[in-house]
Amino acid sequence: VKAFAERNIRWLFLRPSSLGGEKPLTEFETLIARVRQGVAHEKGAVRSPRPFAEPVVLPLLIPFLCAVSTLAIAGVLFAFPVARGWQIAGLLGVCLVGVGAAMGNAIGYLAFLVAVAAPMAAYAWWATRRAQPGFVGAIVMGAICVGGGLIVAGMLNDLPYYIQLKMFTGVKVAHFAPIAIVAVLLLNRLVPLRKIAQEPMRYGPVVLGFVGLAIVAFMMSRTGNDSPTGVSGVELQFRSLLDAVLPVRPRTKEFMFGHPALVLGLMFLKRDPKSVWGSVLLGAGFIGLTSVINTLCHLHSPLALNLTRIAVGAVLGLTLGLALWWLLGALGFVRTAGEQESGSESMGDQARS
Repeated sequence: VKAFAERNIRWLFLRPSSLGGEKPLTEFETLIARVRQGVAHEKGAVRSPRPFAEPVVLPLLIPFLCAVSTLAIAGVLFAFPVARGWQIAGLLGVCLVGVGAAMGNAIGYLAFLVAVAAPMAAYAWWATRRAQPGFVGAIVMGAICVGGGLIVAGMLNDLPYYIQLKMFTGVKVAHFAPIAIVAVLLLNRLVPLRKIAQEPMRYGPVVLGFVGLAIVAFMMSRTGNDSPTGVSGVELQFRSLLDAVLPVRPRTKEFMFGHPALVLGLMFLKRDPKSVWGSVLLGAGFIGLTSVINTLCHLHSPLALNLTRIAVGAVLGLTLGLALWWLLGALGFVRTAGEQESGSESMGDQARS
């Protein structure tokens, strides 16, 4: 019941709590009845039993997805300014994994590479634009991540993954590694890392770094269906409200944090490509993008449910981001690079006068 209410899981797999009783099947029936009552109390419904139908997968679908994924990952690899030797070595490794996945031996490893590469592809698309895309960029980057998540779901479309006899490995790494990589790339875009290494240590960046690490550690503790971190009563009430008014409850970190931060970051960078706040918010926005892929990696939930959940979160999050951008503009916090330069020149003129 907790999995249904807190984690939005719709396929609940039960096993007898004990086989040592006098009537183990009767006790198991009692347990199932209690779960049914608990789900009903949480405004859910347990369907009547029905035969399970094996998923129908076209014979050439998996090899096709493996080939497309290998080419896409190779493209992402060559999109970044890495030494050619490392690029070639990485390409050979990706090709070996792709061939192994097409043969059915390494499909989980290729799915992991796709989950990591999709947010990096979104960043590469943004970084190679001649003109900053603004709000449209949030839609395109989200679509890239949805495509990567669908490829993962398609490659792992099998009953053992549904019931977790097989697990999608590296979920947390795929969730947080792209965020860390993008953060480093955005920092290097503002100030070259070599220059930063030559600077003396300052308290402000160190404290900010520890705050960022604490936030990431908290997110890692909340990631996964067996999260050791509990959910507060206020958050449970908020989730119940969302379940009552929305067709599917979206992930909180997507529509309340990640997507609005992505919109604000892109809009700030469109006004000023060197905006520090824009870079910080853009990096935070990747929390929502990686969460989209993570949602589609929840193979124990129906695909239609996951897509609906992503769509609802995107509509709410992007709308919230636009509303915040309008509010910042109304309050006078948004200034273009030209306005900042003219402001600094006028201050200089006043000082000289």
